[in-house]
Amino acid sequence: MIARPMGNNKDLARLIELCKKWLYSSKGEDNPCREIFRYAIKERDQEAWEAIEELYRPLVYRWIRQEGPFRDSRDLEEVVQDAFFRFWRYYTLDKFRRSGSLGEVLAYLRTCVVSAVMEKKRELHRRERIEIPWSEDFGVSRGPGHVPPDDSEQDLEATAVWQIVQSHCRDRREELLARLTLVGKLKAREIVRLYPDEFPSVEEVYRLRRNLFKRLRRDIRLKRMAQKRL
Repeated sequence: MIARPMGNNKDLARLIELCKKWLYSSKGEDNPCREIFRYAIKERDQEAWEAIEELYRPLVYRWIRQEGPFRDSRDLEEVVQDAFFRFWRYYTLDKFRRSGSLGEVLAYLRTCVVSAVMEKKRELHRRERIEIPWSEDFGVSRGPGHVPPDDSEQDLEATAVWQIVQSHCRDRREELLARLTLVGKLKAREIVRLYPDEFPSVEEVYRLRRNLFKRLRRDIRLKRMAQKRL
C-alpha cells in the first residue's frame, strides 16, 4: 500500500487518490498524476517518490516484459529498481518543465526502462561467460597441456560456478561485489566510484573480497572444477 502522507502533505494524499482513479479508469484529467511528479522532482518529496514507484510499478513491469522476459525474479526486480533510479537521477526539473503532458513524462520513464533492460541483458551475457581467475584467486595453476573447453561447456560451467559463488555470499552487498569483480572485472577503485554508498573505501572492498575468496577457495566443488582445467 502507498504510505499516506501526513501533516502538511494532505494535498499530496489527495493527488495520489485522484491519480489512482485516473490510472485505473482513465477517467478525468491526468493533471493529478503529473502534479505528483512535480512534488517528487521539484520538492524532492520522498513520499511523492514512493507514491510514483508504487503507482507506476505495474506499468514498468509490463514494459519490461515487452522488452524481454527475465526468468529470474531477482533479475526482474533489479531492472525495476534500476529503471526508477535512472529516472530519479536523470529526469531533472528542467526536463519536467519542458514536458507538456503526463505522457511525455512517462515516455522518459520508459526510456529508463529500456536502458535498464539493455544493461541487465549485457550483465547476464557477461555472467554466462564468467571466468573465475583460478590461478590468482584459488591457488590452482593451469598446466602446459591445458585445453580450453568449448563454448557449450563454458556456458554450463559458468552457470554452475556462479551458483556456487552466490551460495557463499552472505548478503546482497557481497553478491554485488562478486558480480562486479568476477563478472564485470572491475577494480576496487572503480567499484568505490560507482557504488560509494555500498562500498565507502577501497580497503572495504579488499576486506570483503578477501573474505569471500577465502570461502570460495575452500569449496570442494570449485577445487574439482579447477582440477579439470589442468
